[in-house]
Amino acid sequence: MPFQDIVGVYSAADVFVFPTRAESYGNVMLEAASCGCPLLIRDIPVYEEWVEDCRHCLKARTDAEFAEKLEMLLDDEPLRRRMVEGARGLAEEHDIKKTAVMLKELYEGLAQGRV
Repeated sequence: MPFQDIVGVYSAADVFVFPTRAESYGNVMLEAASCGCPLLIRDIPVYEEWVEDCRHCLKARTDAEFAEKLEMLLDDEPLRRRMVEGARGLAEEHDIKKTAVMLKELYEGLAQGRV
């Protein structure tokens, strides 16, 4: 997939399903979220502290749960709208620009002995 087409692909999707069993951070998930795609992700430990089920996304553990929750997202328009808004909020909270500013401030504080 050419990089310049990624936004269009995410934006055209009805749901972003991410059933990975191992993830280090979730950049792909955040890309989809920033494009307004509702998220259905696997309930794994890496997401426990920063991705909330039923707020930012729907989480599933088994194939049966994925099927059930995918059907819910496709059939329940109010739920899908809430998950789109939650996903966008998650993407905004973890925006790379905010992270860069935070890291810059941290490094400056360390260099100046303030941290």
